[in-house]
Amino acid sequence: MKYSYKIDSIKALKEISQMTKEALTNTLNKVEIFPHTGCYLNEASLRALQISNVNNWRGLINGLFVQIYGNHLKYMSVKGSRGNISIDKKIMMGIYKLAKSIDTNLQWETFQDCVGKLCSNKRRKGTQKEEKNKKINQIIIDTATTITEPIVHNPEVSHPPQLLPPKKRKIQNQRSEQYHQNKMVSG
Repeated sequence: MKYSYKIDSIKALKEISQMTKEALTNTLNKVEIFPHTGCYLNEASLRALQISNVNNWRGLINGLFVQIYGNHLKYMSVKGSRGNISIDKKIMMGIYKLAKSIDTNLQWETFQDCVGKLCSNKRRKGTQKEEKNKKINQIIIDTATTITEPIVHNPEVSHPPQLLPPKKRKIQNQRSEQYHQNKMVSG
């Protein structure tokens, strides 16, 4: 797997810079992540993350970065190497100080490794989803070209029509007819 990840468009870069500006600007409903860091987040989101990750600094780090950058983490890295965009230093320091308040033994290198893994996991999961979608689309195309008979839909039956091989469809239609005949006789 290649670790260099090319940005698909300029749009992602613009959105990331906009997200960084939002995280570094204070508004009425935002609070500072950690005192004197200059990094702000929605108060309700921050409190929810802190409550759900009381002693888990890794979970808190992951939650904060996902809250700030979302799916754009796949375009980012700690230092901006290998064709990726670097994460803003103020945001990194703010989140690091908050995580350090949970675990006083947390080292900067460990924190950077955790953030790097988070970004690379987002890249890997993104490519896995793309590959899975390609396989699903190929299967849909293959099944669409192999069906030769039209799909028969009986309006009396409440379930939607199903794509079945011709023999199974015939058997299913016979069973459905028998069911309705028995229902009419008994009812």
